[in-house]
Amino acid sequence: MEQIIDLFLHFDEHLLEWVTAYGAWVYAILFIIVFAETGLVVTPFLPG
Repeated sequence: MEQIIDLFLHFDEHLLEWVTAYGAWVYAILFIIVFAETGLVVTPFLPG
């Protein structure tokens, strides 16, 4: 439980660790998350 709290409190530090470890894959995952949040949630409310 402490690790989860630490992850949310210091997300910027953990993100830097992930970028150095996984490289461009982190950006791809973040892009997919942002696309899913905007594309899958907003779409049902748009007309047509």
